[in-house]
Amino acid sequence: EKMSVLMSIDPFSFSSRESTPEVDEKLEVFERIAKYKHSENILQRLQLVRSLPNLAKQVRLQDAKTKILPVLFELVEDSEHVIRQTLADQLADFCYFFSSAFDITSLEELVSTQFIKLTENLLHDSHPQVRSAASQSFIRIATMVSTNFVESNFVPIFEKLADNEEDYRVEAAQMFASFLEKLSEKFRNKFAIKLVKKLAEDPSYTIRREIGLKLGKISLLIDSELCKSDILPIFEVLVQEEIWAVRKACVESIVDLASILPEQLRKSILYPIFIKLISDENRWVSRTAAQYIGPFIVLLPTEKPMKILDYYIKLVPIEGQLISKIADSETTFHCAFSLPAILFVYGPIIWEKIAPIFELLRSDLHWKVRRTLAFSIHEIAKLLGTQLTEQYLVKAFEDFLQDIDQVKEGVLRNSAQFISLLSAENRKNHLNIFDDIRVDLTLWRPRKIIAKQIADFAEIFDDEILLNTILPLYDSFLLDPVAVIRETAVKQIVKLMQVFESRDKTLSDKFLESIKAFAKSSRYFDRQTYLELMALLADRMTIEKMNQYLINELDNLAQDKVANVRLLVAKLLSCNLSKRNDLQDLQLIISNLLNKLEQDKDRDVRLCAKMVVF
Repeated sequence: EKMSVLMSIDPFSFSSRESTPEVDEKLEVFERIAKYKHSENILQRLQLVRSLPNLAKQVRLQDAKTKILPVLFELVEDSEHVIRQTLADQLADFCYFFSSAFDITSLEELVSTQFIKLTENLLHDSHPQVRSAASQSFIRIATMVSTNFVESNFVPIFEKLADNEEDYRVEAAQMFASFLEKLSEKFRNKFAIKLVKKLAEDPSYTIRREIGLKLGKISLLIDSELCKSDILPIFEVLVQEEIWAVRKACVESIVDLASILPEQLRKSILYPIFIKLISDENRWVSRTAAQYIGPFIVLLPTEKPMKILDYYIKLVPIEGQLISKIADSETTFHCAFSLPAILFVYGPIIWEKIAPIFELLRSDLHWKVRRTLAFSIHEIAKLLGTQLTEQYLVKAFEDFLQDIDQVKEGVLRNSAQFISLLSAENRKNHLNIFDDIRVDLTLWRPRKIIAKQIADFAEIFDDEILLNTILPLYDSFLLDPVAVIRETAVKQIVKLMQVFESRDKTLSDKFLESIKAFAKSSRYFDRQTYLELMALLADRMTIEKMNQYLINELDNLAQDKVANVRLLVAKLLSCNLSKRNDLQDLQLIISNLLNKLEQDKDRDVRLCAKMVVF
């Protein structure tokens, strides 16, 4: 009965006193450790182990080294794997604690005499969860010491693990790529090839599968010539394995490997391999290959192999006007994900072939499929051009805007780009997008998304819409009750000002007039907004514009009843205007304002005003 309870324990689920037996936290640190390190109650031991890094911070460094570290060696031998697993998780945190206090030489000495032994014991633990936790700490500790130290002290441990029984070789294979990152380039190349060759020929298919899964990441870390001469031949052998799990693992490495190899080898070797994988007799292999159609196809030479297009079209079986019931949601998702890449490679000439697929995918019952297209519809529009976009994509765009929030978010994020690809007349038909986001003010995320694109929208509409729609919309964002939307809108001011300045001069004046109105607001955060906007515009305003829209307002705001407003005035004068050397005509006014602020009753305002340097 006791064992059945222990097997169900989640070592990370005890986060409060209510869920653990009482531990006397009034005890001095070392009394608490002595009392609970061998407690018969596993939960008390567990709580102690989890608290050890924090307890170490409460004592002298020397005591942590000489009195707490030895306790870790006792806990390594604990009979319960959850205790050893939690300890393994804590090792890197312990090491980090000492790294913040020791120089690199002292730390490496401590790692050499203490942490390496602890980690090695846990890496060879009989329980897989303990070994997995120890592997992560092993990698993290390797980042805290020098590369030379890793190569001298960590590599032998890794090699010993790779030469051990199957369970330990699996652990080595799983952390292989992460471990390679900690080695010098010269050492890494030689070490990687030696270990890859060894593990790729392992009698255990589990190890060969892990290597197949990691080959892509490994290829990104070593010399490209070695990828051609050594990694590619290994990949060719593994990808022909009879065991489907190994072939499937290789699929997940093919894109990274292709990105390293020269174009000719992608075409002559990897392309035929990919065709075999996508038509593999095992559905798990072929389905996984289907997921990588998009990322793989964009790496192929410009003369496009048509076979992949044929396989793509067959991915989603169509019965009449519906997706066949035999098509699973995962396949349709990846079909939607790869559609822009297919169009990018083959061009709009193949749209007639894939348009029926797009139509079915955009109305798929699974929202994740629709969401994928919603996020990429602007890219599809770029590839199709205005005519085909207006013919095939506008309806989908409008439908996505009325979809559930997860889908709507995707289409909103790039709505300015999409609308910019429409004809001028058609763009006007989509101004209602601005009305929709203001229907329910509690839904603030859509407003933030549009606020971030406000300058992009300004660029694509004519002067009338710019003045009568975009400008009021921008003002509403600056007045929004949600702070993050006001902050987002403020950040767009420079780019938006550039758009107004590129049009008629009266437009930029009206824009500045609308900003100036914030300085006279009865709400203090509107007055703050005005100052934040002017701080961003200060380095591009002419003296004439400053006299018209800034200086007089600063005189009033320097006497504002709210200290934070006066502080922003001081910052604008001392940090922004002081950087300009063309304001001699305004220097007397600025100096007078600063003199007033230097006498301010608020300490921060006074300090900020004194920072100015002309």
